[in-house]
Amino acid sequence: MQTDRAVMLDEIVDYVKFLRLQVKVLSMSRLGGAGAVAPLVTDIPLSSVEDESGDGGRNQPAWEKWSNDGTERQVAKLMEENVGAAMQFLQSKALCIMPISLATAIYHSQPPDTSSIIKPETDPPP
Repeated sequence: MQTDRAVMLDEIVDYVKFLRLQVKVLSMSRLGGAGAVAPLVTDIPLSSVEDESGDGGRNQPAWEKWSNDGTERQVAKLMEENVGAAMQFLQSKALCIMPISLATAIYHSQPPDTSSIIKPETDPPP
């Protein structure tokens, strides 16, 4: 019984943190501070939103997966019918709606992904 309450409280705390971040992001972007918001959001590594189960062992970026599985169409339909349901759906997928200017600022503030850079092999010294 205590663990159920603890889990529920943890979920509530996480949701409140999410809502606070949403409010901060939206209010800053409305004030023209997309560059100031980017460091707040970029604390979350991109790897945390990528599907690590992959398809056949291959990691597929989250945006490709959601783009290919009909999520975009589903969100568009929900936005027409019930914006609250659309927001809940996006949150369940670890997504949120943000202005493009903010997304661009976040993208440009991310360091390059060095794991995808091909490094030349060096011969060990004789």
